[in-house]
Amino acid sequence: MTYHLGSNQSEQARLFEQSERYGDTREIKFESTDRVCELGCGPFSNAWIAQQLTSGTYLGVDVSAEQIQTAERRAKELHLSNSEFLVASASETGLANASFDTVFIRFLLIHLSDPKAVIREALRIVRPGGRIVVVEAHVPSYYIRAHAPSLVKCFAARLEVGYGAGKGSPNIALDLYPFLKEQGAVDLTIRQHPIIVTGEEHERAAWFLSNFLRLTQPTMDEAIRRGLISEAEWESAKQEATVVPLNMLLFQSMWIAEGKRPS
Repeated sequence: MTYHLGSNQSEQARLFEQSERYGDTREIKFESTDRVCELGCGPFSNAWIAQQLTSGTYLGVDVSAEQIQTAERRAKELHLSNSEFLVASASETGLANASFDTVFIRFLLIHLSDPKAVIREALRIVRPGGRIVVVEAHVPSYYIRAHAPSLVKCFAARLEVGYGAGKGSPNIALDLYPFLKEQGAVDLTIRQHPIIVTGEEHERAAWFLSNFLRLTQPTMDEAIRRGLISEAEWESAKQEATVVPLNMLLFQSMWIAEGKRPS
């Protein structure tokens, strides 16, 4: 697994705010009695799931013990007694067959060299007729138009460092439908969630530019070492991320796929 997002307090706060700003999960609903498993739960930035389960249960699974510790603290802070957490691989959870009504996966498969293994595991642990929901970003389509050539170049270098040579699956969002179908899921649907930000939305645009930079930063030392970018370009990118011209356009795209395990 190639995971280059941090687990410190600042990064976790960014993930929580990013989840709210992206808005890709706002239309996803669960039954109040559902048993839900989230694979790749991270620091529990999707606590909204457990909050919907007033008579149900939530299990978050993550390979990082540090992320699970943060998730447990967050659940306590939110007084969510229906939530438990497990340190395990998303492709080999050790959970019982058919033990959940819904399996939820968000921004996980992109970090994996073998995303199909996680889809197979999700379909194994969900009950017959149960639902699998997958949300993934199509990061190669992220773009800033007008004023940020260095920031765009640094973001492209991030893709190469983070996902190149088979370390991840940057185009997984476009493969969700065929992957789910290949693994036997039925009643499939897929929809796009675009994010479009203009320079006229100054506060929103400033946040997204800053987030673009913060997404890029963890891979920049390696990108510079490889010669993918120069130190001068990285310094220019940091400056570009602080400027919001009126003619700026920023685009990001997420895809949401849903399917069921055959009854």
